[in-house]
Amino acid sequence: MAGSSPSVHGPEDIPEAPDGWIGGDLVNTGGNLFARMWIHPEKELRVGYAVDDPDSVGVERVRLEGEDQSNPLSWVHVDNLEGETCDGEQDCLETAIRTMSASDLDCR
Repeated sequence: MAGSSPSVHGPEDIPEAPDGWIGGDLVNTGGNLFARMWIHPEKELRVGYAVDDPDSVGVERVRLEGEDQSNPLSWVHVDNLEGETCDGEQDCLETAIRTMSASDLDCR
């Protein structure tokens, strides 16, 4: 990533997501606000956190409304399922990976 990135992490710093999860890229959600997001297409779940003010990791139910399953913005919000507070981007990254790894994160 360029030096002007809002994230302290470059692509090489992002650990591989647990099985079934895709993403982890930095996404511009609009208004020059950035988030790091992962999608689990089979479970229709999205996990992510705001990079601009990282203080919590959210899990939400989503549904596909675009054609590209790997693009987090092709998925639209359906319902908030859970959230966990975190302290800064490194802690939020670790919390997101731990959240995705949770065996009970199915929420169906």
